Amino acid sequence: MTDAIGLPSRRSALRWLLGGALIAATGLGLVVVNQELSSARAEAATVRALGGPRPLPWEVGGDTFCVSDCPPRARAAIGVRLTTEAAAQSDPAQRRLKLAEAERQFAGALAARPDSGGWWAWVSYARALDGRQAAALDALTRSYVAAPFLPMEAAWRIRYGALNWDRLTPTVRAQVVNETVWMRDVDPTAATGLFTAFTDPRAASALNAGLARPVSKLVPHRRSGSPGGEGPRG
Repeated sequence: MTDAIGLPSRRSALRWLLGGALIAATGLGLVVVNQELSSARAEAATVRALGGPRPLPWEVGGDTFCVSDCPPRARAAIGVRLTTEAAAQSDPAQRRLKLAEAERQFAGALAARPDSGGWWAWVSYARALDGRQAAALDALTRSYVAAPFLPMEAAWRIRYGALNWDRLTPTVRAQVVNETVWMRDVDPTAATGLFTAFTDPRAASALNAGLARPVSKLVPHRRSGSPGGEGPRG
């Protein structure tokens, strides 16, 4: 994590993008569909820009492959790259420009897939970086509506939600606690580091009540130590 409001690290961006790139690579098959190739190239370019591995041969080309009509996944990948670049940008004007373009890319992606909770979480992050807290919390709410549990973006959502507890609706507060309890069940090591974000006494009380629940039996999570990616780590 990069600062007190729990903004995603470059490593978390890489994890998210590498997951998408792997899905794209396995889905190409013998006949390469243009949209899949565009998405794979945009994702690979972003992974590389963030310090990840070099693109595979068919992924070379980056966002220039779809200058005017990028598919949703490609737009989201570009948005992730621009957002993480903005987070490291010291020039306020350049940061604003990158964040504005990132949000434009995410808007295009979400217009096609409005139920992508992960993309809404990245929109929330971008808006928080831009100081637009009300808009960031709106995107956080949309993210939870679309996906109550997210393995890649859970840490960001939990930290940001907990640190803005008094500005959340009761429904979103419950979702933040539920996702934290879920993290405890499936990845307790990572979850423990999130508890300190619950600094509001009411938030801490809600979290403690949630943590008093028994461990769930089968909770899907890619980082779970159980076969098939389900259940708590044993």
